Amino acid sequence: MFGVFTGITSIVLYHAKNSSYAEETMKMYGNNALRTKASLYAFTWFFVIFEFIASLATGQLVLFHLWLMRKGMTTLEYMVANKEDLF
Repeated sequence: MFGVFTGITSIVLYHAKNSSYAEETMKMYGNNALRTKASLYAFTWFFVIFEFIASLATGQLVLFHLWLMRKGMTTLEYMVANKEDLF
């Protein structure tokens, strides 16, 4: 989830009016800054969305195991008890 916040922060910093982030990017990449800006923007959003989806899957797994702990079961016990439903 840290990557989602990092990506969104970099996008916000780039578009902030008082930020020197955009100016530094223009200095670093010169004439190719607009093309580089679009590439960085696209990659940032791609990884923000990818990491958000991965975080959802991890969160579901954590919640499932918290539920198992509350019921006093291990993962193996749950799988054996629900063998017919799993396969």
